[in-house]
Amino acid sequence: MANELSLPSDFAGDGQLFVRNATGLVREVSKWDALIMNSLGMNVALGAIFLLLQAPGNFPGGNMLLAIVIGTLVMAFTLLWVYSEFAAAMPRAGGDYVFVSRALHPFLGWLLSWSQGIWLIFFWIGFNAWFALTFAAPTAMVTIGTVTGSQGWITAANDLLAKYDFLGIHMQWLVFAFGTVLNVLFALLLIFGGRVYWRVQKWLFLLAGLAILIMVGLLIARGSSLAASWDSFAAKNGTLKYNQVIPAAQAAGFHGANAPFSFTATLLILPWVFFVVGYAQGSAQIGGEVKRASRSQYFAMVGGVLINGLVLAVIVLLATRAVGSSWFHAR
Repeated sequence: MANELSLPSDFAGDGQLFVRNATGLVREVSKWDALIMNSLGMNVALGAIFLLLQAPGNFPGGNMLLAIVIGTLVMAFTLLWVYSEFAAAMPRAGGDYVFVSRALHPFLGWLLSWSQGIWLIFFWIGFNAWFALTFAAPTAMVTIGTVTGSQGWITAANDLLAKYDFLGIHMQWLVFAFGTVLNVLFALLLIFGGRVYWRVQKWLFLLAGLAILIMVGLLIARGSSLAASWDSFAAKNGTLKYNQVIPAAQAAGFHGANAPFSFTATLLILPWVFFVVGYAQGSAQIGGEVKRASRSQYFAMVGGVLINGLVLAVIVLLATRAVGSSWFHAR
């Protein structure tokens, strides 16, 4: 019929994908907001702790610095050629569901999104709450108690670690309560709108960046005296002194303190590196909110990986120079 309204189908005629170019959305996220989101989402400080504490002992022949370089470059090129390209090609929306459903099949997109939802709800939220109460909190309490001379902090840390119980409340309920409070606080933050969230994110990024800069500055200025500081801390807590760590490890059956270089062991360290540089695609999930997405997403994703990889490399380099790689392996 002559009066019928004919709507173009996808890629019909001049190749237009949508009926109209305007979405009606006001894009509020700048390239710097997206970059900060990607960098914070990977938590370089926490990743550095895991890498330094676990990787050298599990794979003594591995080179942490080389693993960081390999992991950072691999993820930078992956994001450059995959997520950044998808985010630039589909700037009206974002996320793995959109990318996979259009590139492969809608069912596969739904399946991936469902899987991600399960992981985020039932694993990462619970893991972060568990980690905060069983690792971060006891460590902070012991440190505060040792520095201030307050035995109460140390006693509380020991209760969390040894008894798995605190103030008569079983740990599983503490973890559940802590995770619930965090979710409620994040929900309240989002309720106040995007501008408030991005402003808070900037302040948190500055706070986290300042803490890392202080740590790097201390490693540069006082790295040579780290062994003496360790001995002072150990004397207050009755733990091994610096020079006792390697002999104690050897007596326990560990002989990898001076292990020769192994490229295989270096590659096996990559999962720890991935924890820091493998999740820089957060801005792709909110692609419809990012200003000038066709350019900003490249900057935000690849930039986030390179920044975190560089910071992680600096921390590992300075820490290894301060105490020696053999000590890290034995510790």
